[in-house]
Amino acid sequence: MLAEVIGYMAYDSQLHRLAQHYFIHSLRLAKEAGNPAYGSFVFATMSHQALYLDRPDQALTLARAAQETASSGSVAAVKTEAAMLEATASAALGDHSGSTEALRRGEKSYDHHGAADETPYWMAHWDDAVFASFASSAWLELGDVRAAEPYLQVLSDKAQGQVRREVFAAGQRAKAALLEQDVERCAHYGTMAAEAAAAANSKRSHHIVRDLLGQLEGHRQLRPVRELTETVATLLPSEAP
Repeated sequence: MLAEVIGYMAYDSQLHRLAQHYFIHSLRLAKEAGNPAYGSFVFATMSHQALYLDRPDQALTLARAAQETASSGSVAAVKTEAAMLEATASAALGDHSGSTEALRRGEKSYDHHGAADETPYWMAHWDDAVFASFASSAWLELGDVRAAEPYLQVLSDKAQGQVRREVFAAGQRAKAALLEQDVERCAHYGTMAAEAAAAANSKRSHHIVRDLLGQLEGHRQLRPVRELTETVATLLPSEAP
């Protein structure tokens, strides 16, 4: 389990090859220990990393490997995460039916948390906010802001006092606003994300802001976007364009 933790730390620090080395080592250890649930957890982490690296094909393959491995275990949270990653990767690939089917499986599995199993400590972080983060990501990838809205609200409600979640929640709100072509509101949430990211010692949190600026590239002439760019340059100079 230490190998996965080290891998995740490397992933968060943008040391992706090193992270993959430790993830693969962790998979081997899980297999040797006869722990398919933990192996599924590692596959899911690798799928998450692939999504972050904008490799949805790879993310989908890894999510399905996580789902297949989880089927031989009894940890509902592991099955839920695998399904939600499959939903997000499918959405990123434009597969609406595949994404919504995986979302249904994830929702059904999530209903069994705490009933079908005792969630192990390495999945103790799974809660409504984590579920909402995956669900909102999938629906936003599909371009359906209305379906994403309930999950965006959960994210906002649960993010209070948790900096990384505040960054992610604001970033998701900004994406939703941009899908609705509301650049001013997008910039507003982008500013919230930048302010929260300034307090987060996480390169992945900073990446959310940088990615948003990239999506706003075609709107640089608008005052709200110029102001957001200036805010990022002040708070996160390494992320400024």
